[in-house]
Parts: sequence; C-alpha cells; structure tokens
Amino acid sequence: MKRRLIALGLVISMAYGALVLAEGPDVPAQLFQVSVVRTSDGWTARCDTGCAWREVAIACANSCPIFLDANGVTADVARPQTSTAFGMVIRRAGKGWEAESVTGTAWQRLGWSCPMERCGARISEHGVVTMPSGV
Repeated sequence: MKRRLIALGLVISMAYGALVLAEGPDVPAQLFQVSVVRTSDGWTARCDTGCAWREVAIACANSCPIFLDANGVTADVARPQTSTAFGMVIRRAGKGWEAESVTGTAWQRLGWSCPMERCGARISEHGVVTMPSGV
C-alpha cells in the first residue's frame, strides 16, 4: 500500500510538472491573428486582428529570423520589445517555421512544417493552424 501511495504521488507530481511546463508566458494572452506565408525568397504577413499594421513582406535568406508584434516587424531579434500587446520571434526551420513567444500569448513555442515551398499558417494568441498552399 505504501509503495502504491508513493507511486501515485510521483505520477501526480510528474503530471503537475508537465502542466506547468506547457503554460505560456506570465503575461495574459492578447487577442490577435496573424497570417504568415513562407515564399521561396522570404515571407509575407497579414494581420487580421490586434495590430497597428495590415500587411508586410520581407526578402531574406537562411533561417530569416524576425520579431513580429502588434506594432510591426523588425529583423532585430536580439532586442525584442515587451511593451506591446503581443510579440514573437519567427524563423524558418527546415521545411517549416518556428515561433517563440516573447509576450502576450498562451503558448511559448510553436512549430509547423510545410510540404511545399510556399506555405502559410495562421497564428493567434492560442496557437497555429497551417495552410500548406499559403494563406
């Protein structure tokens, strides 16, 4: 009986630890919706909700990291702004993308893959929905 209680305690502790790791940043999630499309020479983005901008495009090579937030985009990912409703660093990763939250999301990291050269995804405060042929 004692072993069962110890085992149950360990299972509960591990489950709680997994829940804590899955939580997003401490800032409450802000309402936003951004569509990004990976192209052969960079990417385009459109903000449908929660931004001061509407559409942007950038040509870049390699992993093409950018900081995207409610106010716009910048290639300066080393000093992301945290005084905005939401913010994330997005970069190419293999045949897909990765996004890392800086502030204002319910998630910490997202990743998705693209079977074609041109592919897109819709990112919100809660996660990502992929659209293989673009947005």
